[in-house]
Amino acid sequence: MCQKTISMCQGKGSLSHNNRAFAAKNIDSSRTADNITFVHQNLRDAYDILFSDAVERYNARQKRNDRRIPDYFHHLFSREPSACVITGTNKQKSFYEDLVQIGTKDDTGVGTPDSEIAVACLREYMEGFSERNPNFYVFNAVMHLDEATPHLHIDYIPVGHFDRGLDTRNAMAKALEEMGHGKGANAINRWRLAEWEVLHQICKAHGVEIAEPKKSRGYSYTTEEYGEHQDRIRQLEEEKAQIITEKEEINAALEKAAKKHVKLKEIDSVVTGKTVFGGKITVSKEDWENVTALAKKEVISQKQTKKLCRERDEAIQERNALKARLDAVSSELADYKKKEEDRRHFSRDKLKAESKRISREEELSRELKKVKAFISACGLSSDYQQFRYNSTIKKARIWNEEKNFMIIRSKDKVQVIGKNKSVWVLDTNALTVTHNTVDTEPTVTAFRSEQIKYHLHYSAEYRKDRLRKLVNNGEILSYLTELDKAVENAMERQVEKWKADDKEYQQSLAVGDLCKAQGLENMFRLCAREAVYADMVYI
Repeated sequence: MCQKTISMCQGKGSLSHNNRAFAAKNIDSSRTADNITFVHQNLRDAYDILFSDAVERYNARQKRNDRRIPDYFHHLFSREPSACVITGTNKQKSFYEDLVQIGTKDDTGVGTPDSEIAVACLREYMEGFSERNPNFYVFNAVMHLDEATPHLHIDYIPVGHFDRGLDTRNAMAKALEEMGHGKGANAINRWRLAEWEVLHQICKAHGVEIAEPKKSRGYSYTTEEYGEHQDRIRQLEEEKAQIITEKEEINAALEKAAKKHVKLKEIDSVVTGKTVFGGKITVSKEDWENVTALAKKEVISQKQTKKLCRERDEAIQERNALKARLDAVSSELADYKKKEEDRRHFSRDKLKAESKRISREEELSRELKKVKAFISACGLSSDYQQFRYNSTIKKARIWNEEKNFMIIRSKDKVQVIGKNKSVWVLDTNALTVTHNTVDTEPTVTAFRSEQIKYHLHYSAEYRKDRLRKLVNNGEILSYLTELDKAVENAMERQVEKWKADDKEYQQSLAVGDLCKAQGLENMFRLCAREAVYADMVYI
């Protein structure tokens, strides 16, 4: 058995693909029944199981209705659950997916003895996943055996616990910290390395030799992306070879057609004579038969010549078309290879910079620990904490002054529990609109969308008079509510338009590559946000 590799990467997340709601091109439907389903649970049910009790406890502590959470999923993502991953405004995801694979299609293809061992290793790894990772709630897990290589799709929701606010939440960073993988951007890498080592030991116990993970030398393709790239390159190479062969065959046919002709030199050797009457020419019977035969051959030859000329012209046109097609395919292949090379080069530079940044952060972290140890040894810990507190307060005050936050109160006043208060109050820092009425509790409406935050901050700096007018007229709440919906709808319309017009997105849907389609949709959403914000938010 040859040395094999272990592949672990984060997937885009497509429950429809994982549960075979549709059949993609790379799937052998006759083997779909062999797929192994470990867990298959509805995403909505999973959220209810995980968070409904916490939401109930949180709502019971709230005295105001506007602070209660009616639906936790909708509270995070402002929409109903979907078969694909939904990313919230704070980059929080509705669920996460990990892909795990042993070997490649060349050394561990489905149906080979090695693949049976790989299936056993992956099964053992999956069966211990939840016990090793108690903060990752697995609601969908499938091993695919109807593709080229056995592999796992593990879909889970990270669960974190907190002392304040909602005590149980969808929180990846907190879940990793509670499972002992530390804090920061490298926590997920530390967790993945630990999982790699677990699968390595399982493979070792089954007699599978695993190669050490190689350092990345460029862009890291997913299994689907790598297969798609290689298939496309092979297809272009085959088309190029086929066109060259067809061109050579046409040239050979043209050369053969040019050599075809009828020799009529024998007519010059016919002996003729004049008769006594009328000066007519006489020939022998044998020569006449030869002339007649040659004349017939000449007629046939002329017809064949015309036909061959016509075929030659058609062949030349076809050759020119094939040549143009060859040039186009060669150019496309060159551009494709150049694009891949540029992408690898960009990724190498990016990885080098990221590696330097991580090394610098780790160095600074070590230095900070040394400094803290020295301060503690000198008995200056309390003085240091007081210094940090004063610095933090000073920075916060400077930051608030620079941000130019405002609290705008309307001129109209009402009596609220013996106090004279403004009817309308706008807080551009807290993003809240407060409506005071006579002798009742004030109604506070909080906005959480980024478009409202940026619009209010921009208006507080450049359009103060407009905000004051809206507050004094009592129109501020309806204005912000309508703006919030209008910006969201404009972004959605633009995204849908780009999805309908983009050929690469449509092709991804056609071949069932929902991961790529989701990535393109996220890119469309970012581009739409920039354009819509320029027209509707920063005004």
